[in-house]
Amino acid sequence: MIKVLLREALLTAVATLLASVMAFAALDRAMRPDWFGLVGFARLLKVPPDRLLGRDLPLVWNPQPLDAAQRTARDIAALADPARCAEAQARITSRGTAGLPAALSRLPRLPVAQQRKLLVALAGIEAGVSASDPPPNPGDDGDLAPAKRYWERYDASHGLDFRESFANRQASRILGRESRNASERIAQLGTYALPALMRALSESSDDAARARVVSALADLTGVAIRVRPGASEAELRLALEAWRAWWFVNRANFTTLAPWQRSLERGFDARYGRWVARALQGRMGISAVTRRSIGLELRERIAVSALASGGGGLFGVGIAIAFGGAEALRRRPLRARMLDLVGAVLPGLIALVLGWLLLLRLLYPYDPISTSLPALLARSGALRMTVASLAGAALPGVWLMRPRASKFLDAVRSEAESWAVRGHVPSLRRALRHAARIAAASLLCPLALAAPLVLTASILVETALGLQGMGSLTAYAVAAKDGAWLLVAVLTVVPVLLARRWSALLLVWVLGTRPDGRVRRFRSLTLPPPPPEDRA
Repeated sequence: MIKVLLREALLTAVATLLASVMAFAALDRAMRPDWFGLVGFARLLKVPPDRLLGRDLPLVWNPQPLDAAQRTARDIAALADPARCAEAQARITSRGTAGLPAALSRLPRLPVAQQRKLLVALAGIEAGVSASDPPPNPGDDGDLAPAKRYWERYDASHGLDFRESFANRQASRILGRESRNASERIAQLGTYALPALMRALSESSDDAARARVVSALADLTGVAIRVRPGASEAELRLALEAWRAWWFVNRANFTTLAPWQRSLERGFDARYGRWVARALQGRMGISAVTRRSIGLELRERIAVSALASGGGGLFGVGIAIAFGGAEALRRRPLRARMLDLVGAVLPGLIALVLGWLLLLRLLYPYDPISTSLPALLARSGALRMTVASLAGAALPGVWLMRPRASKFLDAVRSEAESWAVRGHVPSLRRALRHAARIAAASLLCPLALAAPLVLTASILVETALGLQGMGSLTAYAVAAKDGAWLLVAVLTVVPVLLARRWSALLLVWVLGTRPDGRVRRFRSLTLPPPPPEDRA
């Protein structure tokens, strides 16, 4: 069984990945959604919105990702073309010291004409070069020797500083405390230190430390996004998000990658890859419906939908067990049916509530249940959640009455009757054993036999009752063309639909019966005959 579940888990992961890629491509083409939630910074950063949408990146696969060194090499090659020379010089200058190691290593091997143009471009670098000793600019007809000697001296004195470990160490020093020496070292490194500063910014949780890093970033880039002394938490958060948006647009221009990192960038330096990288950090964009973070919406709504849809499926199983089955079963007295209903629902309800509280604990790891639970119930309404669970039982309940499901439900009914219908009180051990099997079977039946209807009922009921769950937001997202949320909805729906396979296998294991009603051939997994004291 463990091998089977591992196989199903692998299949679910692969299918979810493929579904996410196809859904991303379809939604990106049809809706042009704001996958990264960064378009709002377009005016502040003075960049076109399409760049913040990632429209300049490939969709899923980047066959040739370019880092700072490779871009510098291409620009140096373009210096030989008079039509592209001016633009290439401007890019080399704006890239600053991030491309300096690649430029200086190629400088001696270039023809004289390209050397002159490269030295003119390097003379415009500001951040990372001493203002008291600026590099000579040979111009169109000046002597190249002074400029070449300057950069030879610069490489000899500062060349060893251009290492990732050195930049990371100086950025960490800025995070730790106010350090004039570290600030001077960062200024000497110039734009080469930007990746280290951005990593430090993402790793720190101290407001004062992040404010120092923001100040260093503004000094190196000339982008006027700073944090004033005594700024509120909201202002600091806005500045951090603005710098993340700036880095999203410019990171490839200032980052030098190792060969193995360039191989990874083939997948991650694309719109889908960048969305995945941000999603793994909990940043999945902004919902176009609610204008709130999708990560926040997902955390708040998944608990509501899990309880509403789980309760609907559970009550649907109870309805099918109590009022479905063959004609002889439907003629039973009402008291026997109600006992079957209680026997099938009660253990599953206890398991559902315990599992839901565990889910709540995972969603709110830093808030105690005594705080998160009342807040959730107050936001959604305990009565509405109860009504949603009962109303959501209608569709799966009717569907589970069909003949294909009756074999499983008969086995669940038999388990329920073995301790709920009998006239005597069974031992505690036997009652717990039966209750555990009933609880597992009652929760697995909706997944195995009616998962699409459970999801459909959840969407309909949540929308009708105004419940703040995933189903209602998905319905509104379709109307509003909120592609960012619809992709998250796909990523949650696909595993639920694929759960039909492994939940059916678990049902066979728990109940010892197959969908065609035949007993499994594994003796250790078949239902044993009832003990003498449990027989009528």
